[in-house]
Amino acid sequence: MEIRLLHVDDKDLIRTGIRSVLSDTSLHLVGSASTENDAFLLAQERFPDILLMNIQVQSFDGVQFLRKYTQMFPRHKIIVLTSSNDPFFLLQSASLGVKDYVLDSIAGLELIQNIQNVYYGIGVSQNDAWKQTLETMNSPQFQKIHQKLTVREQEVLRFLVQGKSNKEIAAQLNVTADTIKEHLIRIFRKIDAHDRTEAAVWAVRKGLV
Repeated sequence: MEIRLLHVDDKDLIRTGIRSVLSDTSLHLVGSASTENDAFLLAQERFPDILLMNIQVQSFDGVQFLRKYTQMFPRHKIIVLTSSNDPFFLLQSASLGVKDYVLDSIAGLELIQNIQNVYYGIGVSQNDAWKQTLETMNSPQFQKIHQKLTVREQEVLRFLVQGKSNKEIAAQLNVTADTIKEHLIRIFRKIDAHDRTEAAVWAVRKGLV
């Protein structure tokens, strides 16, 4: 049976590589998009079975894209193909129902096997970080913690752990510094932290970033 695949990544080199890997296989690449608008248009027109997506794209918000995509196309299976096991993106992928999280250093034949496994609902992910994330997400303790914070608050915490200032976080999220300040006030209140350092330590200990 033909497996129809839509690939989304803003890096030309990666998209070219995927086209090459899939060229002589039973997988059918129905579309390759570098922007979210093109991705949604192709998804509507080409009816893919699987979305292969880089959640860590630079030109748009990969998490927000996937959230909207899963709402519009709930039957499509999703595989994240990206550059690193970033804890934030692992957690967001798990919460959005992603079927596998694969690093783009994977060998071509292994990627093809992963795609087939996801399509047929068999096999186990080869990514230990992804398997650990799924285990963590299913724990009652994590569910309670995770529900405390919105996705945006988790994003702010992630940048906070990286040592970024309010102004730098605002630039990353395309909002004002005052908005980040308001987010931090709510975060501190929710997790009972008194300052940025306590909030960052809390996030790391709880496995949120």
